Amino acid sequence: MKMLVYRTPLIMIACALSLSAFIPGGDDRYINNLFAPVRPGNADAIRGSYGLDVYNKSVYPMLVEGNVYCNRAIPFVAETEKLVADDMDPAARIEENGDGVYLSLSLPDMSALQTSRVNTERLGKARLPRQYFEYPDGSPVEIDSDYVGAPRGAHPVPGPLENVKQGSINIKVW
Repeated sequence: MKMLVYRTPLIMIACALSLSAFIPGGDDRYINNLFAPVRPGNADAIRGSYGLDVYNKSVYPMLVEGNVYCNRAIPFVAETEKLVADDMDPAARIEENGDGVYLSLSLPDMSALQTSRVNTERLGKARLPRQYFEYPDGSPVEIDSDYVGAPRGAHPVPGPLENVKQGSINIKVW
């Protein structure tokens, strides 16, 4: 077995390589996200895309549900429960103010989108390690609060914040 040794300023870390595998793509989970690319003025000249279309030819199955795609972000082709708002520019900005850092953006109406909470059962087992998604102590994952600690409902709002509605928001993130 090959031993890899890394030296850091404070401690030495040793890692043993126990498995090597080719992962052809897929076996990823994208649930209840907000895809809102910030496009420069010359966006039409830029090659490539934003969103999850890069996974359209994945070999392994994907779990993709409840996502919102704004400003021409391209959805995963097999996603059935999604909201596409091509002409909605969320105008996302991070701004530092005297008392903290704020996130400002505009959101489309997401009330018709059917979502459900993210947890160990829903995530299932990862293909290669054949293990469930769980906390380090072995307890099941339950995403029951948002970025700022607000409780998530049974049908959470896509994105990092639960208590948001259609229109412009400005929220302190730290």
